[in-house]
Amino acid sequence: MKISYYLLGIALCCLSCSSSTANKSSLAECPIVATQESLNGNPLIVADYEKIDPQSTINYSMSDFCEWYELIKLDSSSSDYLLSQNHFFSVSDNYIAALTGNDPILLFNKSGKFICQVGSKEGPGGYDGSYFNVDINERNKEIFISLFRSLKVYDLYTGEVKYNIPISKENLLIGVVSLCLDNGNLLVACAPGASTDRVIWETDKEGNQIKAFPASYFQDEKFTSKYMGWGTTSSVHFTKNDTEYITFTLSPLAIPMPDSLYHYYPESGVLIPAFTMSYPDKEHVPQHFQYETPSYYYTVIMGANDITDLLGWSNHPSLRILIDRKTLKGSAIRLCLDKHGMLDVSDERSWIMNGYFALNLTPDRLQTLIEQQLQKNPNMEDVHKKKLQEMYDSIDIDDNNYALIGKVK
Repeated sequence: MKISYYLLGIALCCLSCSSSTANKSSLAECPIVATQESLNGNPLIVADYEKIDPQSTINYSMSDFCEWYELIKLDSSSSDYLLSQNHFFSVSDNYIAALTGNDPILLFNKSGKFICQVGSKEGPGGYDGSYFNVDINERNKEIFISLFRSLKVYDLYTGEVKYNIPISKENLLIGVVSLCLDNGNLLVACAPGASTDRVIWETDKEGNQIKAFPASYFQDEKFTSKYMGWGTTSSVHFTKNDTEYITFTLSPLAIPMPDSLYHYYPESGVLIPAFTMSYPDKEHVPQHFQYETPSYYYTVIMGANDITDLLGWSNHPSLRILIDRKTLKGSAIRLCLDKHGMLDVSDERSWIMNGYFALNLTPDRLQTLIEQQLQKNPNMEDVHKKKLQEMYDSIDIDDNNYALIGKVK
């Protein structure tokens, strides 16, 4: 394992899953925190940030948040595929791809067994710089890696490059992300900077554009400035669920601002705002990421304020907000691993892509979380204490990292 060090300030001052002071135990008992409004004849859910009380945080088990979840120890049989704290995961039904945006992509199966390295940084099949997105297509047995102006497609089983897809002749400020569609085409998106005329487009595997949604929808005097939104510090994501639309989010990172979660309809090429959070101070919006799952709207508020920290790996979540899509009742939550002694992972960086929750834990960080939980909650139930102790004793600090993944509800 590559030894790494974390800032523990947030974790040390927060209440754990076993010691929350919240009186409520489920979203059903929480107040309504959002309303449905109309925008251009379409429904828009608007959540009110001021209705979220951090002092009334509820404990939310991963089994309530996910259809299933697993904490998987990744293969440690070779030092060639040991991960660092900086890796994150792209997950499919049967595979876990570990990536950093710069280092070679490592592919594991859902049992944690190493499968192959996908491509390389340089040379034949290389990325030739940073990459921005990885999409695993099990149907075609391929992995798509998004670069600045092209997609490279690799064999799922061998990691060897198969072919290249040109996707942009524009001078993009940020690399693109892509998603494989059921019709065999690709959905591509980029941040709508001043030099781009489209933000989402469908292309075939020869790079021919089928349809596009214009970037002008986003481009005003704010969004074309590299200091105000959609520059190299914007995060662009697709999430494909079992619906007729695909969830699309643009998250400005350097200078956070109000934004929306969108529904993109591939058949018509229409992009519709579906969810947003209303903040009391529009000039000082906290850095945040917004997600939609089949059952929830989920917003993660990050803790850093300084620009250097905003873009760094020391920037951890300070608040997680969960809203029931049917009732619009919501609350701040703490995520607890109910199959693992109610271990609190709320302060760890995590993400949701293509319907999967994912979190990367080094062995030393996992041990630290267990130690904190045992120390802060000496009166916890014996069954939880036993599970935590057993898990702690099973950890070898020189092992590979753990992948916490789950299929979100």
